[in-house]
Amino acid sequence: MGELPYKRRMKIFSFSCALVLLCATADPSRSQSADPLAENAFPPELLLFYQSEIGLSDDVRNDLIKDVQKLSQKISDLDGTRKKEADALSDLLKADNVNEQAALAQLDNLLDREREIKRSQLSLVIGIKNKLTPEQQAQALDIKKKISGGQLPSPQELQRKLQDKVEKVQQGVQEWQNDNRDPSPIAEIMQEFEPAIKEGKYKDAEAIVDRALKRLGEK
Repeated sequence: MGELPYKRRMKIFSFSCALVLLCATADPSRSQSADPLAENAFPPELLLFYQSEIGLSDDVRNDLIKDVQKLSQKISDLDGTRKKEADALSDLLKADNVNEQAALAQLDNLLDREREIKRSQLSLVIGIKNKLTPEQQAQALDIKKKISGGQLPSPQELQRKLQDKVEKVQQGVQEWQNDNRDPSPIAEIMQEFEPAIKEGKYKDAEAIVDRALKRLGEK
């Protein structure tokens, strides 16, 4: 009875994964070498997972999620065009006698698309920082340093932890079903998971999953 609603609600976790992955790709501060941007920019997922410590307001959090979603669509469109430009350049270079001028012009087209992507990413990161107060920026910077020093888990580690718990809930529900137990009480608890994830409230979402796990452990 509770299987189909439960499965639909479990699929919402993909939103969490997608958002964190998007934040990672939308953040140009992830550079292998040290630079001013990497030192001073704040990845979106950092602000979402540590929003209570940073003191992020609901309005800023909601704006952040909307901005990330908008960038997701924009980058998706630009990346599709970038791929076409790369394929066109590849076709030109396959010729036995390469037209140098055409190849260089096509390279310029490819670089233009990549430049647009990087500018869009940078614009997001700058916009995020400008939404924070100086005190919030200082707190976010302190959290970054603690993550680098191993004193705090990274947003990716927190996301994996949440994902592991969701998978345990899925396994527990399957065991209930195998024992002919009605999983609808778990589905009822997990109804709260979707809005928490959509609002970027990861700690609330984890607390909901913990409740579901506790209920699954009851005889």
